[in-house]
Amino acid sequence: MRSAPGGEAPQDSAKAKQIKSLLRGLESDDPGGRLESISALRKMGPDARTREVSLALAAALKDSDSHVRSAAACALGDVGSAAEEAVSALMEALKDECPGVRKPVALALGQMGHAAKHATGALNQAYDENDNAVQVFIAYALVKIGSTGKVGMRELVELLKDEDDTVRADVVVVLEMLGPDVRGTVAALGQASQDRDKFVRMQALSALRDFGPSAETEVPAIILALGDQDASIRQDAVHALQEIGPAGRRAIRPLISALSDKESSVRSAAARALGDIAPESPKVVSALRRAFKDDDSEVREAVAWALFEAGPAARPAVPELMGALTDSAPDVRVAAACVLGGLGQAAKSATSEYSVLGRIGRMGGATVGSAGIRNRSMAKQRTKLGVPRIGKDKAVTTSDGGNR
Repeated sequence: MRSAPGGEAPQDSAKAKQIKSLLRGLESDDPGGRLESISALRKMGPDARTREVSLALAAALKDSDSHVRSAAACALGDVGSAAEEAVSALMEALKDECPGVRKPVALALGQMGHAAKHATGALNQAYDENDNAVQVFIAYALVKIGSTGKVGMRELVELLKDEDDTVRADVVVVLEMLGPDVRGTVAALGQASQDRDKFVRMQALSALRDFGPSAETEVPAIILALGDQDASIRQDAVHALQEIGPAGRRAIRPLISALSDKESSVRSAAARALGDIAPESPKVVSALRRAFKDDDSEVREAVAWALFEAGPAARPAVPELMGALTDSAPDVRVAAACVLGGLGQAAKSATSEYSVLGRIGRMGGATVGSAGIRNRSMAKQRTKLGVPRIGKDKAVTTSDGGNR
């Protein structure tokens, strides 16, 4: 590749020119143009995280337009610790007249972590001078920086009792940003999963799901959410348990009960979760066998893939899997055949009358159509076997050339 003048690669030179152009855009007379420049700098990611950019964004914290000031603070937060030279400007911006600016300013200081350690005094003072809506982000910043002062995790968690739903939702957001390694975040999210506001509960369960096995201590709280009146909350709770995985075995009985939920989306999610948490459990296999009678084909398919995870423990389900080979839904038939194939000789004698895959254990000859895979768990099993999802009008071609 030919180098540009000064030894720069053409691509690097082009990016440098783009950054200079965007920095000039910050001097535009039009607030909209200045906002567009900041947005474009953020989209450039690491390429725009330079000292020059940080100083320009720090200067933009004094812009006449509050939206520009807010955007500049958000951009500095993206830069994180590399924007250390902007800390002083951010400390001054904690006094901004607009709460909508002070929030992202505090957030940015938190995202800088230890690099913003000398801002702790200003943050503590700002905490006393602001209402709860801004205090959420100031407390986050102090926890993230590692301050041992008067404001910390206890104050942040206390804000989960605020009357304002938005404040409590913001607490959940920053708790997830802090991550499971910060003491107290997981327990606080478990508490928030029981919040009176639906969207706060959803956010808390989503965070616990993202924490995976680290959220094991909150399995009891997540189990309570399985009884929520809102189906979307019940489904979120199942997903959280699924991501916790085998560490969430305490949830086996409630998840088995969820196989009878009135909403099919919850039932199919419960089957997948059981397949990830304890597929080899005799109680789980027994419950999955019963679930093959579900009226919804997506539930039956999820049940089959959960049994695939059970391995040899799925042998008692051979009769149900045999019946599923003639299911009205092609995807259920394929899933059942894959499970039987995985059982090998254990299922061979029972399936000799079927030619869905030619011979049990020979999976490579199945050819299928293309359609979307609706969930991660089924996608995982199909990927293992090289079996894509099939359309309703597609046949399965077996290894011996026959069709089903």
